[in-house]
Parts: sequence; structure tokens; C-alpha cells
Amino acid sequence: MKLLQYQLELLEPALLTAPGGDPNTDESVDHIPGSVIRGALAHKYRQANMSQADFARLFLDGSTRFFNAYLAHEAERMLPTPAHWQRKKDPQTSDEKEERRVYDLTKQQLSARKSVGGPFMWIRNETVHVQRPQHEVAVHNARNREMGRAMRNDTRSALFRYHALAARQKFVGYILVEDADAIHMQSLLEGQIWLGGSRSAGYGRSQFTGVQTSSTNREIVQPCQALKANTPFFVYLTSDATLRDPDSGQHGASLKEQLEALLNGHTLKVLHSYGRFGWVGGFNLHWGLPLPQMWSMLKGSVWQMQSDQEISAADIECIEQRGIGDRRAEGFGALLILPMDAWPQQLYTPPYQVATSKQARASLKFPNLSADSAKMLQQMNERIAIGQLDRQLLAAVNDMNIRGLNRLSNSQLARLQMKAWQEAGKPSEQFKRFRQFIRGTSERKAADDQYRKCRIQGSDFRDWLKMLAGNHETVWELMGLKKINGKWQRFLLGEQPFGFSPDLAHEYTIRLIAAICDRVAKDRRSK
Repeated sequence: MKLLQYQLELLEPALLTAPGGDPNTDESVDHIPGSVIRGALAHKYRQANMSQADFARLFLDGSTRFFNAYLAHEAERMLPTPAHWQRKKDPQTSDEKEERRVYDLTKQQLSARKSVGGPFMWIRNETVHVQRPQHEVAVHNARNREMGRAMRNDTRSALFRYHALAARQKFVGYILVEDADAIHMQSLLEGQIWLGGSRSAGYGRSQFTGVQTSSTNREIVQPCQALKANTPFFVYLTSDATLRDPDSGQHGASLKEQLEALLNGHTLKVLHSYGRFGWVGGFNLHWGLPLPQMWSMLKGSVWQMQSDQEISAADIECIEQRGIGDRRAEGFGALLILPMDAWPQQLYTPPYQVATSKQARASLKFPNLSADSAKMLQQMNERIAIGQLDRQLLAAVNDMNIRGLNRLSNSQLARLQMKAWQEAGKPSEQFKRFRQFIRGTSERKAADDQYRKCRIQGSDFRDWLKMLAGNHETVWELMGLKKINGKWQRFLLGEQPFGFSPDLAHEYTIRLIAAICDRVAKDRRSK
């Protein structure tokens, strides 16, 4: 077996709905489920016209496991914060380091405690860094399907809210695959894919940014270690697990019994249990229906156990590669079996950073930033710039004179928009296929009759499209930006402004063409 590690960046918000909550709110989970990755890659596999003989083995029979993708830190995958790590609530001490201490509840109980602070963590030396994925909230109007838009006094035109994973976040996931299939799977882990729901509304576009073979076949770098008899060890769930009783078929079976069945003859004893429980679900895109909700043990749950016999490293590796419970191919049931010294004996949260008046005065000059702070500032610059560009794009489209485009039929509009979106992720081709499509409209009488009568901003529509696709800087001028000292307006936060790259211009050229098509279609529906 080989463990493929891939990096994935969200180019748009991702709506990966969790079960429960307000009926008018879709709230995303805090990770990218393995089932979503499996479905996206299966769709990509079919589109590539690759051999169908291996399709069932790669995606259906469970021999390939698609682990959940979690937040990335420096291209490494974070792990769920263990449930047995807690902090003192309102510690009565003047020692700043003691206030930051993280306690292992298997060694020391706390009367008043609180969580470490985030669902995912990574460790450097004795410092545990926790992080929570960023979400963005958007409010939408449900539309009347007959009229194609929201209608006043229509109960079906209610407001609803999306609480989606924010764009520009990076995630890392794993795929455990047979050696012979690794090349096929690795070829799929490139380019763009679409994840989750509401894809036509600006959600779900993502891009693979790297793939490599992991040095070990487990979720951490450390190799498996044999465990001596009657020696405590940790069982740590790195994903949700749904356990089913083998006799009754009901969910909620004991983890201890499941492990004993896999170890074949070992008797386990639970010393401490720190489990988290909740409902998990899913959505079947082919059926168009939600999957049944199941009561599951949640990621981060930890058990301290011991066995009456030695557990070999080979047995541990076999259990970790197999997983536990149902839906293992979809990212459920991932676990690690760890010795007691797997984590540092003492852990602390990062030091507090309190700004004094002297520091405040010094901050009038831009300070020297650490690598992490500089990276964060760069992300802030990018997000502010992207938000402003999005607003200027909509304003530019609303101000354009597009009355002359009403001669295009709905099918021609849809085809034009589709051809533009097909250029996404291909900046090196410089709209070669799109320009061929525009030239081809003059060779087809039905299309030529429509296009030659179309005008935008007083210019021939086809000439305008060729001009836009031929020069990547044209889009900034059309969006109302101005050149200052030979450079387009750039949004400055800190010392280094956010630059407008050719790839970004390529993306906004596509979005400008698509937005114009959307406005023409919307104006046509409103009449």
C-alpha cells in the first residue's frame, strides 16, 4: 500500500453541509470529508475516458481509503485536537507559563477545566498550536422555480444562509491506495475540482497544488511501535467513526470490542475514556438525497487502554491501514495507536503577546515581521484585494451598455459562458480555444446572424471579446482601475502591495465574460 499526500486550495467557498441546525441555514463541517474527495475524483476519472476495468477497485469496493483533508500548516496536515488535552479554567497563579499549560487528563484531573481552543492542532517543541478553519456567511434568496426569481409574498422565496468554508484556505489529505494503482490515482490529483453544493452559485471550485508519496503509511511521521503487555497506550481517533454491533446491527458498539476482534485473542482494558459523540450524515449527489444520519464517535476522541498480550508493530500498522467501523473508504474510522510518550510530556499554548504603550509608539513604523506574521499579512492583502476586485467587477458589469446583446439566444449565451469557464485554470494557453470559438461563430450562419448584430459599449461584440482575450491587462481597465506610475492600482496593507499577476487577470477575464452573460439572461427574465 502507498499513502499519497495531496494539498488542496479552495478557490471559492466550499459548502459541505453538516447535519442538524437551523432549517434555513446550511453550515459546513470544519474539514473536507473523504467522501467528497472520492466523489470528485471518481467524476474526474470518468471524464478522462480512462479504463473502466479498475473503476470499482479504485472507488467502490473499499480497497482504496480516502482520508479527510484537514487544515494545512506549512504543507503538513494538522490533526484533530485530542479530547484529553485540557487547560485550567481561571488558574490562580502569577506564572504566565503555568497559565498556558495544557494538561493530560490521563495523568492529572482538573476540577475546573476548559478546552485547548480549536479543533485542529500542530506541535512544535513543547508548544501546541491550535487552529480553527475560517468560514464566511452569505445570505441568499430562494427563488420561485416557475418564475426563475424570488417573488414578493411567496413563502418559497424565503431568505436562507450559507455558512461555508472560506476561500483561499489550504488543506492536506491522504489517499491509501494499492501500489499498482498509485500512478492512476496520482494523475487525478492535479488541476481543478468542484466540491460540495451550490456549485453554480459560486461555491466549490478548488485546485490541487501538490501531491507526493508519504514516507510512512500512517498519518504521522513516527513509525509504529510495538506495545508491551499490560502497558498503557492511546487509541486516538483522527476522524469520526461509526461502529456497528455485529449481532444487532445497531450503531453505538464499543470500541474496545471492535479492537479485540481485530487483534484476535487479546483482551483489552479501558483505563480512561475521553470520547466525543455526535451525528454525522452526508449527501448522495446521484440520488439527490441526504444519507441517513448516524450516531458516531467524533474525531479527537481518545482512549487509554492496555492489553494482556504484546501488540506487535505489524498488528498496529494493519489496524491503522484497515480503519475501524463503517464507511472506512470515505474517511471514517481513521485511528492511531500510540505509546504513552508519543506526545511531549509537558505542553503549552503559545505565549501571550500584550502590546505595551512603548510598542504602540514603535508600531508607527512598520515592524519587522516573523515569517508567520508576514505570511498572514500577505493573505490579508490578498483577501482585501480580491474582495475589492469582486465589487468592482460587479459594478463594471452593471454600468456597461449591453442592450445590443439581446439578439443572442439563450443557447448562444450559455455556450459562450461555458467556453469561457473552460479556460479556467489554463492561463498558459492564453484563451487559445476561446478565440477559436469566437472566430468559428462567423463560419456558422445561425451563430453569425446573431453575433454580427451584437454591440457592447458601442463596439462589435466579437471584436470586443477578441480584444479582451488577447490582452490580459484589458480587464483591469474595463473594471475601472487606473494606472499610477505605470502600474495598476494595487491595494496596500503593509510594505508589500498585492500584485496583479497574469494568472489573476486571466481569472477575472473569465469572470467578466460570465458576469455579462448572467446579466443579459437576468435582464431577459425580468421582462
